[in-house]
Amino acid sequence: MQFRLPQITKPRLPFAAFTLAALAGLTLACSSSNNNSNKNNTAATKAPAAVTTVAAGSPTAATAKSATAAAAPSPSEVLPVGVINGSPTAAATGALPALPAGGNDDPKSLVMAFVPSRDVSVIQLSADKIAAYLSKELNRPVKSVTLASYAAVTQALTSKTADIGWVGPLDYLIGHEQNGSYPVTCSLRPGDTPGSLVPGYKAFIITKTDSGINTLADLKGKSFAFGDTTSTSSSLVPKGALMKAGVNPDKDLKSVNISNQSAIAVAVYQGKADAGAIYNDARTNKEVTDQYPDILQKTKVIYTSDLIPCDPQIVRKDLTQALAGQIRAALLKYSGDPEGKQVLNDLFSISALGATSDSDYDGLRNTVKAVAPDLLKGYPSPTPAPSPKPTP
Repeated sequence: MQFRLPQITKPRLPFAAFTLAALAGLTLACSSSNNNSNKNNTAATKAPAAVTTVAAGSPTAATAKSATAAAAPSPSEVLPVGVINGSPTAAATGALPALPAGGNDDPKSLVMAFVPSRDVSVIQLSADKIAAYLSKELNRPVKSVTLASYAAVTQALTSKTADIGWVGPLDYLIGHEQNGSYPVTCSLRPGDTPGSLVPGYKAFIITKTDSGINTLADLKGKSFAFGDTTSTSSSLVPKGALMKAGVNPDKDLKSVNISNQSAIAVAVYQGKADAGAIYNDARTNKEVTDQYPDILQKTKVIYTSDLIPCDPQIVRKDLTQALAGQIRAALLKYSGDPEGKQVLNDLFSISALGATSDSDYDGLRNTVKAVAPDLLKGYPSPTPAPSPKPTP
């Protein structure tokens, strides 16, 4: 199986240079690091304020009180309510955040849409299992679908052809402005402190180990694979970091957008792109390591971001509050189920789900409003190329 990669082209960028640099600096205080050991041994970083005070299922002060036996984590490593040392706890450890009033829609069947951040066929395997579980818990059929772009998920929620979405933090904010969708849960992943989970993830910029590229400044004149134009980890944050390093993504790189971040990792491994931006660590996705088991040895990380707000699971605003609550409860329950844990890990390397609310994204939202208000009005163009599909 090989990935068919699009020709490297140079797309127009939707943001001014100062905007990208400001977003990187204000939102995440991103920092570069050389990781020639090819291991994710980054130092603990301070989590964004937007996602460090979430109730039930997410980080709160109550968690520390309920986990007295555990060592005190750093500010970015707070143990989420509902998941302590990797194990689910009773919901009584914290109050779930209030849901919006909602609408009157109580459909007899539901559609759950996923962004194509890795190989679509791999996503769909897990998505179908999640849909089957929700179908039983919600007493109605739930169909899962992986769409062609991040924007397509927002469009589906806007047109009411989808009811639930699994999205990234930036495209959630864009979608919320367009259709009022809101998050009910978000993805938690392992932190640097053993046994802890954090409400977010990081961005990597990778290159080949023998490329001679060791810093972001070395990327001038090189080919670069970005992700979907509204991906926080594979587009917004790395572009901002490049600008801060004096590399203009529009003028100094020969770039391409690929929604599938597994394909980005493969493009770098195969030398079809000198470097690429991915979430940590798309190189370890099964569809990558099955074909290229030495990818961690043949590629290296030259940039690691600070923690990015967690990717949320969102619902359409027109659904009744009762149904939204049932969806949230079902997702949290699935997160504590042994089979569910495996499926979520197989899906997007998710360790658990935690409850969240729209206000937990205010930090990122306020930064975007301050430096790039037009971004929230709609999706930038050009539309990213479809995810490359594996061929026999």
